[in-house]
Amino acid sequence: MTFLDQSVKEIFPWRVIFFENTLSVIGEDIRTKQLITIEIDQIDDIEVRGSDYRSLFSRLEVEDFINAMRAVAGSDERLVLKINCGEDISMPSDVIFLGNPYTTTNQYGDIIWAASVETSTYLFEWLYSIKDKISILDPSSIKNDFENFCDERKAA
Repeated sequence: MTFLDQSVKEIFPWRVIFFENTLSVIGEDIRTKQLITIEIDQIDDIEVRGSDYRSLFSRLEVEDFINAMRAVAGSDERLVLKINCGEDISMPSDVIFLGNPYTTTNQYGDIIWAASVETSTYLFEWLYSIKDKISILDPSSIKNDFENFCDERKAA
C-alpha cells in the first residue's frame, strides 16, 4: 500500500469501516505485527499480493480493537432500537461496525435490538431506510440527530 506521502506499508486488511466519520481500513501491519487504522483518503495506490501470511489476530480481537479505538475517541454510543412486532429489517452495510450486538424481545412481541455504533451519515441512511419499522429508544442524542436528518431529507 502506497500513501499520499509516498510511504509504503504491507498490510493484511481486516475490515473497511467508518471510524470518526471517515472510511478507514483496519489492518495488520505485516512488519510490526500491530493492528492499525488507515484513512482511505490517505491511500494513493494498493497492490494486491497473493500471500500465505497468517494473521496474529482473530476476528474477535479485531472487533475488540475497533471497540477500544471508539472508546478512546469518545465516538462510541449504544444504540437501542425497538423493532415493531412482525417486522423484518435489513442490517446495515458492513462499513457500519456494530459492536457488541444484543437482541431480546418484550412482552408485546417487539424485538429490542442494541449495538455500539458511531454516528455517521451512513448510520442515519440505514435508520431512514427502516424508520417505519423501528423506534429509537436510546440514546436521545442519536434520536434527536436522526429527527433532524429526517427533517432535512423532507426539506430537500
